[in-house]
Amino acid sequence: MEKSNEVYDVPQCPSCGKAHKYRMIVLRSTVLFGASNADMQKEKRVRRIFICPKTGVKFEGVVVLLDDPKNKIASVKVEGLVEEKK
Repeated sequence: MEKSNEVYDVPQCPSCGKAHKYRMIVLRSTVLFGASNADMQKEKRVRRIFICPKTGVKFEGVVVLLDDPKNKIASVKVEGLVEEKK
């Protein structure tokens, strides 16, 4: 399994109206057979629950990731907020 850190931007939170960035862990599994170079990357839409850091209210978001035919998305986990540098 290949693990990558990705960032999901919420431009306007449905709870507080502010922008937030969430850190996600994406696990991809290698496909040994059945995938060819002719296959194209496809968008994969994944629904996840996020928590507004201002109000604590949960809301659903749809994350769009690229799914590679040789490295299929196995799981997506929301780890928390991206800490902003001051």
